[in-house]
Amino acid sequence: MMTPQAWNTVSNLITVGIAVTTALQLWETIPPIKGRGLKILLGDVLMIGAIPWIAAVMSQRATFQEVSLSILIGLLLSIPLILTSKIIVAADGSVRFKRNVLLYLFLIAIPILRRYEGFTVFFKSHSIFFVHTHIPDIELMIVLYLTVVIVNIQTWRITSFLKFRRSTIQS
Repeated sequence: MMTPQAWNTVSNLITVGIAVTTALQLWETIPPIKGRGLKILLGDVLMIGAIPWIAAVMSQRATFQEVSLSILIGLLLSIPLILTSKIIVAADGSVRFKRNVLLYLFLIAIPILRRYEGFTVFFKSHSIFFVHTHIPDIELMIVLYLTVVIVNIQTWRITSFLKFRRSTIQS
């Protein structure tokens, strides 16, 4: 179990991880997509490594409402990315993401919004406490936040992969 003193350290480490992941996601939209497009689907595969920990913490301490809300928020945050992601076949025959300023803006703004709203606004004013105590359950709050991140990014990646497959079939 995490102590409240570890809150800022973990929050800062998550922010660094989000910044690196965002930079990698931006980079992946620039060069042509090669092969079968699995790089789109598996680009953030390391995030999936946290799923056993997330599942264990959620099964022990999260309510159905908290899990559902995390998944719903992740799905809602993926909508702007999905709507602004277009995969095109260029004149040279390469398949790539269509350059779109809104996509780049959303790829940068959504992680900042998630981080600010999640840690600075929501969890500071709506902390989740251990049952029958006044001790914040920081580990559960981080798990719920990571659920939003994973659902958000993986939903966008899956739909981008499906768009890639559809564009390669059509060409």
